Amino acid sequence: MNYRLPKMAWDKTAYSILMRSVKSLSASSWTGDSYEVSGFALAINLWAMSSVNVLGKSLGKPCETSSSSDPLCLHWDSTRTPTITEVLELEKINNLVGKVENLLGKEFKKLEDSFLAPVIKMGRRQKNMAFSRYLIHHLLLRRIDICKKGLWFSFGEQLMRFSLREFHLATGLPCVVDKDEDEAETSATKKKKDPWMNKNQTLNTLLKLLVEKSTELTTDQRLRLGATILVEGILMASNPVTSIPEERLLRARNFKEFCKYHWGNLAFDYLLKEVKSFTYKKLTENNQYVICGFIYPIQLWALSSVNQLGTFFGITDDEIQFPLCLHWTETKPLTIEEVNRFDQMEKVDVKCILGDPELHSDLVEDVDCEFGRVVDLFKRGYRLKRQDWLNGSIDIAVLWLKWTKIICSQD
Repeated sequence: MNYRLPKMAWDKTAYSILMRSVKSLSASSWTGDSYEVSGFALAINLWAMSSVNVLGKSLGKPCETSSSSDPLCLHWDSTRTPTITEVLELEKINNLVGKVENLLGKEFKKLEDSFLAPVIKMGRRQKNMAFSRYLIHHLLLRRIDICKKGLWFSFGEQLMRFSLREFHLATGLPCVVDKDEDEAETSATKKKKDPWMNKNQTLNTLLKLLVEKSTELTTDQRLRLGATILVEGILMASNPVTSIPEERLLRARNFKEFCKYHWGNLAFDYLLKEVKSFTYKKLTENNQYVICGFIYPIQLWALSSVNQLGTFFGITDDEIQFPLCLHWTETKPLTIEEVNRFDQMEKVDVKCILGDPELHSDLVEDVDCEFGRVVDLFKRGYRLKRQDWLNGSIDIAVLWLKWTKIICSQD
């Protein structure tokens, strides 16, 4: 006996179930540790990857035999689940730059000519800049806690430094040696603050204000609000629903003063604090975690510091050496297997200090004398052996003697 399903508009039924389920989720549901969506939720995933090029490139593999007339479920050969951090990193630069540019119109040119220029240029080609969550995770697991104002990692058994100097090289953002937190206000910054400069603002509320009240704001107000959104959404990159400190919002009372501020220092300090808050246990006990801050420069720095990684997983514009966010025109995502394979290679070309160590050296914190001697060894070309890591210590005096003999024998 053959049983036939009743004739129904199954597509409409499935869509209605999915729509009701999504609409039933409140803002608190989205921000919780987990939630459940009823219905064929995979359809949303496939649609998003097909609509947003950078998502499709980073998270899926197209089916080579599929045609344009096939449904999206046949267009994708495979997809993977991104971490929350990965989605935020992929979305924030590409989306924010475009939104602010559309709303500001010709006034956006002033932002393009400001300290934000490198970030804006990178944002426009974000579709080619894949975020490698496995590379970042690998580095975070191998962070060495040495100094307060910088980060040290290891790759291929070798030390790598990421300090304010490297952050500046990667982003081109203005950084100063000694920032004065108690700087005196100028007559320009003492101007009456705008209504949106209060402690209850988030990135989402600022975006909503710019979208809905754009015609009610003056040209100068739109410009300053747009600049604030790019700083908070990209450089600080905190949770979109987290309140922004009022003192940061007040920086935008005057556009010229806003552009003179040492945003590079502030963005690096925020990233530094965020990275250091992640212990080995915290990194390994959960399948997903969220890292706020402008973490993308760490990836660009890693590709520049590890020759094999940069060669296989990125494309550069050799006519632009600084900053790294413009030097790299395309980056590809790495699998965990690829990261481990390169890390375990017998000979990995790792730069302990990126570029000329004396360039912008004033932005680097002085390390203790003993560790400083280790760093000097790396600058001279020494590479740690696997046994050094297994021992958990090295004899600096013996290393200096052996390395000096090697150098002398080569002369």
